[in-house]
Amino acid sequence: MAKADVAKYFSNEDFANEILSDSIVPNGFIIEKLLDGNEQFREIMQSSKIKTMSGKDICGTNGFTSQIFLISIELVQDNGKSSDQQTFSVIMKAFSPKRIEDLYKNVMSLTTNEEPENGKTDQMENIKNKMCRIHNVECDFYSLFGNISKEIMPIPDIYYIQKTDKEKNTPGLIFMEDLTESGCMISIYEGLQVHQVKTIIHHLAAFHHFLLCETDANWEEVLGKSPFDTYDDFADLFRDGMIEKVIEWNKDYFEIPLGKLKNVMNAKQMAYCFTGCAKELGLPGVLMHGDLWTNNLLWKKNADGSTPDKVAAFIDWQIVSKGNLAVDIARIIVTCCEPEVRKELESFILEYYYDEFSRRMHESRKPVGYSIEQLRKAYDYAFIIQGGTMGFVAKFFDDVKKEESRDNIEKLSKRAKIALEDTVVVAERTSQDWLTL
Repeated sequence: MAKADVAKYFSNEDFANEILSDSIVPNGFIIEKLLDGNEQFREIMQSSKIKTMSGKDICGTNGFTSQIFLISIELVQDNGKSSDQQTFSVIMKAFSPKRIEDLYKNVMSLTTNEEPENGKTDQMENIKNKMCRIHNVECDFYSLFGNISKEIMPIPDIYYIQKTDKEKNTPGLIFMEDLTESGCMISIYEGLQVHQVKTIIHHLAAFHHFLLCETDANWEEVLGKSPFDTYDDFADLFRDGMIEKVIEWNKDYFEIPLGKLKNVMNAKQMAYCFTGCAKELGLPGVLMHGDLWTNNLLWKKNADGSTPDKVAAFIDWQIVSKGNLAVDIARIIVTCCEPEVRKELESFILEYYYDEFSRRMHESRKPVGYSIEQLRKAYDYAFIIQGGTMGFVAKFFDDVKKEESRDNIEKLSKRAKIALEDTVVVAERTSQDWLTL
């Protein structure tokens, strides 16, 4: 659609050329892409004009690589009277090199006592360039799976994607369904309950079956690459300084377990736990979300205000890649559940996943291809990484979330302490040579 055509949808045509508040994107560009990508919006605009548009960054410090804008579009009828639908809202995810710079500075402050001068060190620029890939990975994911059944894997409706290209100065953008009114997040401090985790695992089993049996999308070629060529620099920072900083922050909780786990905190071992072990164990490679925790899950609100039990959307598919199917299971259980909930889940959740996955494979007349024992071993490797990084998670939240109560930080720290102690036990029975004894 030509830009001149877009202006006619505004009650004041000059408004089409204005930049959406606090962003770098013109109003007219947003409307053009919504008209192309959203049938409901096209129908609304047949009898409406745009009176005003506003954008609000709703992610705050939760957006480590992007700004998340809630865009509100106020509508009037063509004759100037109030429209039947007075507002239309959409989410715009804008990849932000500035957020990458802030993230880098935060990591630097956690691992060293130095701050890069003006944020312009060669290392930071290298990381910023590599991290551009994660936005483009998410674009590829939505291109392949934007129409997947929400019964299998609920994701937001996607209206437009634009990859970032530094050489062409093209900003990375994703326009998607607004779920802020119908959906909610559960705080990492509150943690997930058993029934909520079972719902998540149900969707993971359905998605893994879909990847292996129901789609002809070329996902292995497009999304199969391990993300750890991107995170080598961060892994080096963790190994060189993070462990010491976390121990210094809370010696009583973390000195003993982290002292034994130093050999695990490097890109090679992380890559093995995420990807390499699956092949050696004989497990089918599937897509791992890679960052599945409470902030990347939206839940459907219940009308009576009760605890939600249905997932509205899995979001932030930025580091999706092919690998160990137990990674997301371990991530959600270790990071997002209180220790007693995690231990209850670990008594049955792998069998629950295996039964869900097996049933679907049998219905497709396909062999499962692995045993529950192989799955348990894969979970152990996934647990080593997820549990082994929990001290970093607790300290990161303490440093970045300055407004958070001390009770919440202490709660997360205790969760991390117990996870790290359990990680040592798992590592001892899995890969003795990884431990520093």
